[in-house]
Amino acid sequence: MIPDRYYYRPHRMLWLSVVFIAGLVLLMPVLENLPSGLEAFAGKTVQLTGTVRESREGNSYIWLKLENQNEVIYVSLPYGLQQEEENTIWYPAGTRLKITGTVEYPKEQRNPGGFDEKAWLLSKNVRMKLHADEVLVLQEPQGIWRLSWKVQEYIKAAAGQYLNDQQSNLALALLLGEKQQLDDTFYRLTQQMGIAHIFAVSGLHVGFAGTLLLMLFRFLRIERSWVSFIGLAAGLSFYCLITGLVPSAIRAALMLLLAALSLRILRPPSPVDFLALAAILLLLDNPFLLYTAGFQLSFGVTLSLLIFVRPLQKRLGWIRLKMLREGIAVALAASLGSLPLTAWHFYTMSLFSPFYNLILVPVVSVLVPVLLITFLITSLFPAFCKLLFLPAAVLLELLYRMTHFFAAMAGTGQWNTGRPDWIAVICYLLFLVFLYQWLQNRESAQSGNSLAVYSTCCLLAAILFIFPHPPAQDELLYLDAGQGSCAILRTQEGETVIFDGGTQQRELASCLAWYGINNVKAIILSHGDADHTGGLEQVLETVSVQYLCIEETQMRRGQMLPILAAAEKTGADVKPVRTGARISLQDGLIQLRAIDDGGNKTNSRELAASAIIGDTVIAFPGDLGIAGIQTYLQGCRTITVWTVPHHGSRFSASEDVYRQLQQKGVRLAVISAGAENRYGHPHKEVLQYLKGQNIPVCRTDLQNAVLIQLNMIEKDASPAVCYTKGLFM
Repeated sequence: MIPDRYYYRPHRMLWLSVVFIAGLVLLMPVLENLPSGLEAFAGKTVQLTGTVRESREGNSYIWLKLENQNEVIYVSLPYGLQQEEENTIWYPAGTRLKITGTVEYPKEQRNPGGFDEKAWLLSKNVRMKLHADEVLVLQEPQGIWRLSWKVQEYIKAAAGQYLNDQQSNLALALLLGEKQQLDDTFYRLTQQMGIAHIFAVSGLHVGFAGTLLLMLFRFLRIERSWVSFIGLAAGLSFYCLITGLVPSAIRAALMLLLAALSLRILRPPSPVDFLALAAILLLLDNPFLLYTAGFQLSFGVTLSLLIFVRPLQKRLGWIRLKMLREGIAVALAASLGSLPLTAWHFYTMSLFSPFYNLILVPVVSVLVPVLLITFLITSLFPAFCKLLFLPAAVLLELLYRMTHFFAAMAGTGQWNTGRPDWIAVICYLLFLVFLYQWLQNRESAQSGNSLAVYSTCCLLAAILFIFPHPPAQDELLYLDAGQGSCAILRTQEGETVIFDGGTQQRELASCLAWYGINNVKAIILSHGDADHTGGLEQVLETVSVQYLCIEETQMRRGQMLPILAAAEKTGADVKPVRTGARISLQDGLIQLRAIDDGGNKTNSRELAASAIIGDTVIAFPGDLGIAGIQTYLQGCRTITVWTVPHHGSRFSASEDVYRQLQQKGVRLAVISAGAENRYGHPHKEVLQYLKGQNIPVCRTDLQNAVLIQLNMIEKDASPAVCYTKGLFM
């Protein structure tokens, strides 16, 4: 037996985890550069056999554990392989597959604040991906995999039968973490309100699952035996399996099992030590979890709860109602732990998050056990399904309606912070230290000097987190928006103008969050095609937009209805432009012209723009054809930056057009086109015209996002910088 004094050494496991994580950070560059056995096949068509280790119904990808190799690969499933008649094909975990496809390197981050596929795959310890062309099922799941699959199928079938679609999708998201089934608008709303964590399977879910098991063992009078511990371990492991083995669920299960184990053979250390040991075990299995938002939020928020909840409850002793006092303490403690992490990873925070969590999380804390008990009992007594599902349906509807009600009444409270500087993070950590000392009534926290330091840290953290700085000079950023067009003009006076919204839904909104932009002067929409509008609805939901300008006839298109509805809901002033208009900026203006090129396509009549900042003129002709471009050029004396129309299509270019551009002084042309797009943009004819007139060109399909510093153009210096991860700030 280990001596008793071992257990009284304070937080031995906590300090061990600190040393372990510090060593892991030093080793991380070496681990990241370890070779993959599939690198030799990059760009080649191969046939691989393996077993599905993780998948979600409705997702367009799976994770495949390869046979004869200790490696997992990410498999992208084309749409044709996911659909069979009207049913979605799903390959559940444990399915043995033979897949033919092309091995590819994952893409790195291409826009400021955008999605980083390489980092995401690395967080799963995956270095290569496979674009599947053909999938053959060799064997369905067996053993424990088959059992978990059947349980998932039963839960989905029962939810679909006894709940409406909205309630069923919400129940599956809460119980199994299947967020992909949720309505996109509703899920984005929960993210903006800071309550999307309710869909992450975590301590709340695992705790109730463990409680149900312990109640069963108590009923059988075996709660103090090793049989109960083994049963608890098996039950929690199985629940983690059916929820996708997410780190938050595994962390909670490990903490609960460690607590149960310590009560049997050891003197129980503090919960902080359980948390530290759980972190070590998870990182030993996959060290790349360390840098992921899910891992950091799971452990950071749990640590904050363990540290701050009890002292906050003491300070809130004047609140007589115990349940309210505990709820406020938990909501505040969770917000303290999550705020710097959400700002760091998502560049945003919800100012009303503590309030919404205080109101809505108690509903979830009742709803989760109700769902667990309902599905358990109905599997044993199917005759009472309709009656048993009634309370769950009422609570699900209540949660849905309350979320919309509070968002409509008070707003989401979302505020884009931008990526915080390290000094902001340090100030915030110092603020937490002094806050803890004050809550504990430490004498050092009561002195005048300590109070001054505490106030300074609090003020600096608030300023650095909440008030991002405008750029030091005027900048124009062309996003890599897929096969679409999107540009952001940011002035040193703090004004922002957006030209079109690209194809991808999240890239534009994420970029605005990265820069800490919360107010947009205007959105200029050339026309209503999907490759120019894809990101606008989410932008209108998340930031304040003063004007939405669009050519008048384009407003009648059905594709514009969601965008116009979002503009009306958020108070943006929609400006239909019939002939022309102007938007004044503090150091320039934007001229708008509605131009018809005489064609019969959806983009034959659209809104062309010219941004005039100082002596710099930036042209945005949209997707106009040659006739429309000729009309546009007649109204321009000079042009400094030319946005190549229609993504470099030959149908919007001619030798005469580019001769005129050279005469008007174009110093740089930018082509916004998707990498390896099916249209072949930009066409070789356009590139030849540019080369023939000696006009330098930047391309988003090859160079990622393109940042143009307007003052560098005026100095005749090289103005364009292509995006490299970590370069743009």
